[in-house]
Amino acid sequence: MRHQTIAEVIEDVVRRCKGKSREEVADEVGTTYSSFSRMLNPNDDGARFPAELLIPVMKATRNYEPLRHIAARTGHIVINVNKLKVPKGSGADIPNDLQLTFADLTKMLIEFFRKPDIEKKKETMAALDIHLGEAIAARKKVEKWEQPELEFEG
Repeated sequence: MRHQTIAEVIEDVVRRCKGKSREEVADEVGTTYSSFSRMLNPNDDGARFPAELLIPVMKATRNYEPLRHIAARTGHIVINVNKLKVPKGSGADIPNDLQLTFADLTKMLIEFFRKPDIEKKKETMAALDIHLGEAIAARKKVEKWEQPELEFEG
């Protein structure tokens, strides 16, 4: 099975960008349309997409698929921590919420491995991402914890 190259992923992201033309994306990342088109041309062996434009392209298109592509090819995953909702309050309900989510995820995994198909794979991957996100949100809550200062009478 042939994997897409990073250049192909970037070109797909720009091509599928809704609400912006290729010219608008090129302008937002600070390059000319002709240079940008050449950088994205998979048939132009002399042109390369500069790494320093990758983040501006992802921000301009609001599509982080190139980052996910790189992560997947190197054995990593990407989770947008800015979209995580850090639980409010004392955090005492976090373990229960994680346990419920994990129980649902476990059922889904059992079902997937009993009779896998492409739709179950997508649903299971999404559920895994949700669980990982909730675990990371709990981690953020733990990170924010500070030991209360002791008060001395005196």
